[in-house]
Amino acid sequence: MTGDGVVRMRGYLRRRAWGLGVLAGWSVVESVQTFVVGYAVAKALDDGFLRGRDAAGLWWLALAAVATPSDDPGGSMAAVVVGGEGEL
Repeated sequence: MTGDGVVRMRGYLRRRAWGLGVLAGWSVVESVQTFVVGYAVAKALDDGFLRGRDAAGLWWLALAAVATPSDDPGGSMAAVVVGGEGEL
């Protein structure tokens, strides 16, 4: 990338700092949700079903279900922020 391109990119990103911050925040929210679901499924298998404790496995799966939103709030927020800020 040429020096002029870098300068233009920095200016573009600086004008959209708020939107980038919102997207970063939503990325953290989504990664925590992904971790909780993965951890709950692993615990359901390891501490539940594979040990013959079906009730414990079902409780862990219930936690995974509760941690999973019915829609994609992060994707919706990204569309609003990026759509409101203009094209990349």
